[in-house]
Amino acid sequence: MEFTLASSASAKTALLSCHQMRLGSPKLPNVWRSSLWRSRSSRRNTSLRTVALSTTAGLRNTMEAPAANAQNVNYMWPDKKRPRICIVGGGFGGLYTALRLESLVWPDDKKPQVVLIDQSERFVFKPLLYELLSGEVEAWEIAPQFSDLLANTDVRFFKDRVKCLYPCDHLGTNAPTAGTVHLESGLLIEYDWLVLAIGAEAKLDIVPGAADYALPFYTLEDAHVST
Repeated sequence: MEFTLASSASAKTALLSCHQMRLGSPKLPNVWRSSLWRSRSSRRNTSLRTVALSTTAGLRNTMEAPAANAQNVNYMWPDKKRPRICIVGGGFGGLYTALRLESLVWPDDKKPQVVLIDQSERFVFKPLLYELLSGEVEAWEIAPQFSDLLANTDVRFFKDRVKCLYPCDHLGTNAPTAGTVHLESGLLIEYDWLVLAIGAEAKLDIVPGAADYALPFYTLEDAHVST
């Protein structure tokens, strides 16, 4: 098994080019284009880029996880021969990794099968959270559903939480799997490669009084609480 930490710093700008290859240079909504102009003019070293997304994309890439009280069930990969990649975390790093793997040209029978797991059904474009707080944009404009983002790809998405990771201890001995991801729903996903892109959380407990008097501003829920 190999752990890959995807970089989110470069993903912010690379996400656009990846979508342009897949969607044919989509047109940005006016509200996003005006925001990009303000961002570039006020912060010359910052480039905020994203893409327009359909709000009516299909759900074929969203897989139903077993019920919470169901027994453990093994996820059946579509192809037993092609590499299996499990990505935990759907932020910039995780999502960009999934889309990049999808866009690359692979030899015959070598294109990896990709599963993306995140506890939320929406990808949050964090650089524009402040505009949601100020009322300049709506939530759907900066938090599209993963089903929309992954439409027309073979990436499978699970809205779930990881309960435990079981890496194999015999890497390099032609083992049938490099490990297993155990989800809270009971689903077991075997993988050949694991990508951990779980991001970070605000640690309010390390600053005395912060938990009582400070509001984190990192997620869509944080923005709603702040309003």
